[in-house]
Amino acid sequence: MENASSAEKEEEELASQIEEVEKCIAEGYKKSHGPFFISIGESLSQLHIHRQAYHGATFVGNHVHKMLQSESIMVLCSKIKGVAQTSCPEVLPDATETAIKFEKAFTLFSKCHKGYNGGVVSDTDICNIEEDIQAFMAYYRATFPFSTVLPKMHIVEDHAVPWLKRWHVGSGLMGEQGAESIHAHLHKLDVQFCGIPNELQRLQYIVREYNLQSSPQLNDLQPPPRKREKLMD
Repeated sequence: MENASSAEKEEEELASQIEEVEKCIAEGYKKSHGPFFISIGESLSQLHIHRQAYHGATFVGNHVHKMLQSESIMVLCSKIKGVAQTSCPEVLPDATETAIKFEKAFTLFSKCHKGYNGGVVSDTDICNIEEDIQAFMAYYRATFPFSTVLPKMHIVEDHAVPWLKRWHVGSGLMGEQGAESIHAHLHKLDVQFCGIPNELQRLQYIVREYNLQSSPQLNDLQPPPRKREKLMD
């Protein structure tokens, strides 16, 4: 009786597994259901990096900065090996190779990204940025020979350096993030001076404080305080 009961239980479990597989086949396989995809998504959330639906499910500027930090790169790439080791040891060699490839690709691109998004750049800086871009694109083509060179990668490869040579400033100064940063800064100052009841005086203090924080050298232009003259006896 026990053997028959055990056989029936195994048969029910097998039937349940078959039903689940058939359901997956009918619905179609989705990458979002895979353990690697889920694990990487969890790691991005822990790093406070999110795909934006309004931005084509890609990353906005600030999240790109976060993702290209060396710590973030290590977390994401090590996660691939960790999932393979626990979920499917058979693919661990391939997962390790993939992690190494992407770790180097992200690291090379990180140097490019920091270079052409900075502030004022010298001729020496531009030469270093050009070498970094060439190294990244050479590695990308050699490591991922069947991948497409995306339009933004073309811009980086063929147009970033001429831009830097012409203007000697990074492209980051031409983005909307600068205006958003100013807006956030002014909002903080508005909160700081909210106790001033007169609206005009409050705006004057906000503008004055913003100018001093943005250009500290203005403090040197202020005239020294007048010394009080002693009254004659």
